[in-house]
Amino acid sequence: MARLAVGYLYHSGELIQPKTTGFGISCLSAVKPYFNGKPELVHPGRGERMLAYTEESAMFFTFPAKHCYSLLGGLKKTHEKEIRYPVQRYLMYQPPTVKPMENLAETLHD
Repeated sequence: MARLAVGYLYHSGELIQPKTTGFGISCLSAVKPYFNGKPELVHPGRGERMLAYTEESAMFFTFPAKHCYSLLGGLKKTHEKEIRYPVQRYLMYQPPTVKPMENLAETLHD
């Protein structure tokens, strides 16, 4: 879902706000982009979980069809810029240091 949001954001510059109410918003969000022209990122509500056996980790992203090519272009461009999934952890990681830890490391190395 984050990749879809970033792909959309690449061309639109418009932030996407995830939504949840615990009930009913999923159905509305499936058609809302048709009317307001904006994407929706939604956590399924109680109805989907009870009746459709949707998992707690499930989400959905809906957007107007007119944004399809710009979304695909945004996905391609962000992929080229190394914005991928799964996220590459510790790619440029350097642990933070504090003076007491530096002193301990020096003591242990001596």
